[in-house]
Amino acid sequence: STWVEGLPPNIKDISASEGFTLFLTNDGDVFIMGECGGTDYPKPTRLNIPSKVGSLGRFSVSKSKFLAGTDGKLYAIGETTCYMNGNQEQFSSSEPYLIPLNFKVARVETGPEHVVLQTTEGDLYVCGDNYYGACSHPRDNRYIKTFTKMNIEGQVIDFVTGADWTMVIAKQPDGTHVVKACGCTNSGRSAFGTGDHQPTFQTIEFPPGKKIVKLHAGRIHGSAISSDGELFMWGDGANHRLGSESSSDITRPWVVPFFQGKRVLEALCSVDYSLVMTLEEERKVVYFIGRGLECFSHILDDQPNENSIYKLKEVNAIDTYKIYNGSSFFLIQTDFLDTNTTDFSGLDIKARIMVAPTYNSKTLETLSEKHSDLFKETWKNYQEVSRTIKDERISDFLSAICTTTTTRLDSLNLDSLVEQKEIEKYQELKKIPQYILRTKAQTIKDININIGPLLEEFEFVPSGNKDSIYEKLGDQIKTLIWPTKQAFFDKIFRRVEEFSPTELMLNRMRARKIVRQDRVDDKGEYTIFGQLMSAIGGNYSWFVRGKDERAFKVKFVGEGAVDAGGLYRDAVFLMMDEIQSKYLPLLIPTPNQKNNIGLMREKWIVNPSSKDTIHLKMFEFLGVILGYLFRSKLFQNLDLAPIFWKQLLNQKVTLEDLEQIDRLTVQCLKDIENIESKGVTEENFPDYFDNNFSTMLSDGSEATLIPNGKNVKVTFENRKQYVQKVIETRLNESSLQMEWIKKGFYRVIPISVSGILSWSELEFNIVGMSELDLDLLKRNTVVEGESPTTIDFFWRALKSFTPEEQKMYLKFLWGRDKLPLASSGWEHQHTIVLIQTDDSNKLPVAHTCFFKLDLPTYNTYERLYEKLKYAIYNCKEMDGENSIARQFSEEDLLE
Repeated sequence: STWVEGLPPNIKDISASEGFTLFLTNDGDVFIMGECGGTDYPKPTRLNIPSKVGSLGRFSVSKSKFLAGTDGKLYAIGETTCYMNGNQEQFSSSEPYLIPLNFKVARVETGPEHVVLQTTEGDLYVCGDNYYGACSHPRDNRYIKTFTKMNIEGQVIDFVTGADWTMVIAKQPDGTHVVKACGCTNSGRSAFGTGDHQPTFQTIEFPPGKKIVKLHAGRIHGSAISSDGELFMWGDGANHRLGSESSSDITRPWVVPFFQGKRVLEALCSVDYSLVMTLEEERKVVYFIGRGLECFSHILDDQPNENSIYKLKEVNAIDTYKIYNGSSFFLIQTDFLDTNTTDFSGLDIKARIMVAPTYNSKTLETLSEKHSDLFKETWKNYQEVSRTIKDERISDFLSAICTTTTTRLDSLNLDSLVEQKEIEKYQELKKIPQYILRTKAQTIKDININIGPLLEEFEFVPSGNKDSIYEKLGDQIKTLIWPTKQAFFDKIFRRVEEFSPTELMLNRMRARKIVRQDRVDDKGEYTIFGQLMSAIGGNYSWFVRGKDERAFKVKFVGEGAVDAGGLYRDAVFLMMDEIQSKYLPLLIPTPNQKNNIGLMREKWIVNPSSKDTIHLKMFEFLGVILGYLFRSKLFQNLDLAPIFWKQLLNQKVTLEDLEQIDRLTVQCLKDIENIESKGVTEENFPDYFDNNFSTMLSDGSEATLIPNGKNVKVTFENRKQYVQKVIETRLNESSLQMEWIKKGFYRVIPISVSGILSWSELEFNIVGMSELDLDLLKRNTVVEGESPTTIDFFWRALKSFTPEEQKMYLKFLWGRDKLPLASSGWEHQHTIVLIQTDDSNKLPVAHTCFFKLDLPTYNTYERLYEKLKYAIYNCKEMDGENSIARQFSEEDLLE
């Protein structure tokens, strides 16, 4: 066995081709090893792909691979033939290159001479050699030179490509699964017998009642797994690779007798052998099927069964996570394995097996002598749990239960997790075996109970030092639930000196003057925010308070009320209102709000042009206020974009964060970067794009991207550099202001503990849970059409939704998750247009620009509830693209 050295620890998927292997990380990066397109990669090497990759597809016996990006783009690498790349009969490249398409790709499978991909809409498209009908087109059409849609009845669940054949699982309207295949019938590889090759999909017969859920294809044999874990195989039987007593071909699916009674998880078909993984007594076991393959003989059990089915000697001594196959080698990915203590030196192994460990065995080695045994025992249990889903999701789930039910984690009953109503927000947890969910939850519970009391002993701040406690704990920090962190914060925030708050004089009438004059309080002389900053005079220690403790008292000039807490809260509320207005120079609306497209239209961001000395002091004071709000739990209605909270915690921001606040700019940048897909060439590029190396910031001001950028033209050749510079500049446009905000924030909050906070936890504990005011919504609702029953159903359904689902309804309908605070702030009335129809399958339709809902007149409450809930959970795309299309031409977008 040979370990794969040089890979990152977060390998998500592996896919082998003829000559090279690709490794996909959880971050969407791809590493290559082997020989590809004439280039040798002796060690794992990261490929330069513009998109993050989401799918590699399965093993392929061709010399090429096609990759699907998370953005829907399709890339190819290696040697393609038979027009597989859609435009050339033969082509070779050792670097991934973009295949221009007019649709988005979700997944792709590569055969030796044809390619099948699935779009984000669920349709299948094919390209390549159709000699045997593998492309499901008439055989006289030898090559399918452009990606062409395949006609499949039903929803495609799975699909595979073999040598000159294609197979799919399609879910029918009645919920049954039908398996179909087309292409070559030689040796029974396509599972519907021998005879004429089939250019149209033929139904494959399986025993009645068997629901096929997974397929795999080698060159000339295939496999299928049913929902109850039964294994079927067919095709060329050479080398006994089908698990049969003979080496004869099997032309239709048959049950492999050896695996009856075992639950089969994977069945991989290679060129000359098969590899099967089962679950036996909650442990994964790997079997090799084949005979006469000398290169594998040293790793196979000496006692095969009569059908040439072997166990693997040392592989079954480790904790297998997943198996992958190549043409004449295979790979085992482990859950956790300490390579320093596992001795492979005595094994004489000639086979090419590559084992990829997923975690560093020294994770907690140097934590603390005092607590090392406790940490190691907890971590050992954690590593042994299946990694079906991200642990953070389970942590969030447990946190939601404890927070909403006020249940202590140590008394939480883990046997009834699926019965908790909070699981509706974590639908993926319903789909995994419940024993796995319970085991993972127990491990996370143990980590919180054991590590929580020790948090005070360490500093949790990212330092880049691999020997720091923060780096050693790694993923464990992500499994700490909020109640654990809350108890820690409550404890350290109570350590404040006795304090008698000072009474400050504030002038409400003076603050209103700036509003009446409709101008900006540029020097902080009029607003409550500015008055308070001046009155405090830098005594920011006032704000180092515990929960519910006031930093000062308030006396409003000319008003007789005495502050027993109400005036203080009123002053803070007024400050929040001023901060999110045009009367202070600190924040501005997101570009999405100005352009009326995309998400985050209700959010505010930092003003990148406020750079005067007084402005920077105001930003520092804003940071102090935010730190105090976090400490005191004086929840306020602050609508700041996620990019703000992430930067406040020194967390990484990405293009996605920019798109959340400025979708139009990001869409334009993507168009520029891939402008060749629109037919723009180097010659006609100046006709479409005439700009220099400068960009507009969120407030409309201009910034140069490089020295003397205003005099440097953007060309076809340097356009990608321009795009990257714009992204870098926009993501850092307010870095100066953020440094001053952080300066104030960390005068109140210890920076040494900021590393255990997520940005969403910080936001939630400053803003709180803002529930939908149904009475306010009703008072501002207009109904068009007649159906009182439907309207009654609607309000009943909306009232039954959870607070989060009510916010999701607003996001679905309006692109924002909070209502205006009063009726006077409504730009559009909440309008319900009743659509008379007998089609109970129609979904509600949102018009986000106008806060309008097209609501079908469903004949039952249950149907309306089902369809409205489906819409808010699944129909999340805004109308931004349509808005852009209505307002701008293609040339406008490029400019």
